[in-house]
Amino acid sequence: MPAPAAQKVTYQSLYRYTVDANRRVQMPLPWRSAKPVELTMIVWPQHECGPCLRVVPPEQLDKLREKIENMPAPDRTALKRHVGSSSIKVELDSAKRIVIPAEMADAVGIRDEAVFAGMLDYFEVWSKDRYADMHSQEKRVVANALKSLE
Repeated sequence: MPAPAAQKVTYQSLYRYTVDANRRVQMPLPWRSAKPVELTMIVWPQHECGPCLRVVPPEQLDKLREKIENMPAPDRTALKRHVGSSSIKVELDSAKRIVIPAEMADAVGIRDEAVFAGMLDYFEVWSKDRYADMHSQEKRVVANALKSLE
């Protein structure tokens, strides 16, 4: 009899955690996989409020890599360089925390508190101030998008 498939984690909800002096921050309990998973943390500069950290499981990294490979050469090269040089592999430590490297924490403005925002198939980690700004700006977009789902 085949082994049951591992249950896929769905990243939903919003969590706020204190970041300690070594930039360690707790991983939300519902987002922890039963088996150790190597996540990829990327500095993601797409929002006008400033960058955040996008954290993707292996299957989402594969999808991102495939999308990049299908882009025209100049964009493909630039994105491969950005994602490759602005990302790291992260695993939970024995206390179920992730460590945010100093350079990444500085790039996204994370100091004493981190906001974990579920994105269903991946999650983002924001500074508390940038998250508040982004959330405020996106209210109208979300309202219009929800109408289109009805």
